[in-house]
Amino acid sequence: MTEEELDRLTDDKHQRLIEALREPFGADSKIAAAILMSALRREFGIPLKEEDQPRFMAALSLLPTASTAQPRFLRAHTKSDEGAEPYYVARLVEGIRDYDSACHFASPEEAEVYALQFLSWFGEVTPPDESAVPITEFDAPKTDDT
Repeated sequence: MTEEELDRLTDDKHQRLIEALREPFGADSKIAAAILMSALRREFGIPLKEEDQPRFMAALSLLPTASTAQPRFLRAHTKSDEGAEPYYVARLVEGIRDYDSACHFASPEEAEVYALQFLSWFGEVTPPDESAVPITEFDAPKTDDT
């Protein structure tokens, strides 16, 4: 598979995740999808090695379940648009990336409550897929004992 084909398939899955995650995430479905995709890419490395492509594609097909993503709430972050009153957003972190919620809040407490709700939703849509073969076992050599 060429890098262009892989990018096209990955982009397509990303767009489908955004749509699938609109309920319950709403405007933050883009963030939820980005978190899932970023964790997957980090797990396999960039650039993706040719020998890892089958495992990557299998893991990609399992999203949003069986994800290794573990987002957490970092803090309520103050922002302001030019000429507008400052507002708060929930800043989430997963791996080394920060994600600011698209939702605006009047107080840091409201942003924190929302972040906790986001994390709860994330846990609901990304439960481990018990029927899935763990990614680390896809290429496990077969022995006489198995």
